[in-house]
Amino acid sequence: TSIDNVAPPEVRIYPNPAGEWVNIAMKASGPDIWHFVLMDATGRIVSQWHHYQGSDELRKIPLNQLKSGYYHLLWSNGKASFSKPIIRH
Repeated sequence: TSIDNVAPPEVRIYPNPAGEWVNIAMKASGPDIWHFVLMDATGRIVSQWHHYQGSDELRKIPLNQLKSGYYHLLWSNGKASFSKPIIRH
């Protein structure tokens, strides 16, 4: 979901489906701070961090402690929210 006039950061997730880890590449411009949350299918937060616009970041998230299944990466700046699925095999 998004709101007009809010440019989300470019987010790439790879590999997806993922095994022991997943890379999350973020690229953004503008003044906003984005809050990222990785949640399991029950809504439990398994990882979270902030990304500051105007910077590029590559984050390697370990998944080896997580069960196989479907996860959601959500990000929000307080004005808009976006999400992408991540599959742990």
